[in-house]
Amino acid sequence: MKRSLATVFLLLCGCAGVPKTAMKPMDARTLALRHEAFVAIRSRNESLRSLKGLATVRYGSKLFGVKGDTAFAMEKPGDLRIDALSDFGTFASQVIFSRGRLLILWPSQNHYFEGAADREAIERFLLIGLDADRVVDLLLSRIPLEPEDHYRVTQAGEKEIVLRGEDGELALIKSEDGFVPQRYLAVDEKGRKLYRVTYADYRREFPGRLEADFREPKSQIQVVFKDVELNPKMDKKVFEQRIPADATPLEN
Repeated sequence: MKRSLATVFLLLCGCAGVPKTAMKPMDARTLALRHEAFVAIRSRNESLRSLKGLATVRYGSKLFGVKGDTAFAMEKPGDLRIDALSDFGTFASQVIFSRGRLLILWPSQNHYFEGAADREAIERFLLIGLDADRVVDLLLSRIPLEPEDHYRVTQAGEKEIVLRGEDGELALIKSEDGFVPQRYLAVDEKGRKLYRVTYADYRREFPGRLEADFREPKSQIQVVFKDVELNPKMDKKVFEQRIPADATPLEN
């Protein structure tokens, strides 16, 4: 009986955590390539602090979505303003993240929502499963980097390099300015996709187009930038908006 219990105990312990297969060490050339790519993307992240301009945006579920022209402004860490323009040149809606707060105005209905700019509210109204800081990072095409030693080089071609970390996978393409992101895949602790972002139509260091799709909620966002100014000096008043006195708050 004791032997049987010991056997069961060992089996349970074995099932509790399967040891990972030892990874083949990277050679000096691969380590140098990883370092070069990592430093390039880290430097690029640090250089992208603010952005303003015009874009055509489509977002929503994979079957139903909203598309329109927008004027936008954003600044790290989590300030954002998006004015959706109607066909008559007026605002169809205004979305503002500022100081941890979310404000959405619908002028034609004279309704508004105001609350914390947390993931729950952003997911509810914008169908984006990220918090405010990560939304700004996404639109700035900044990559959520892990420590360098978390990455392995899984592909190294003449024009593309793929780094796989613990929280995601990053594909980079070589350009005249070094390396720029081509796609980023974020995964959960089980390796399942959280969201994927692709970047295209680069004009020097900034993409002219980005697309993201999310597992939860099942949604997509597509942004085609028409005119952008990188790292402008932003007036904090840009991220302020007075709620009309007769506007009706949106009920939860």
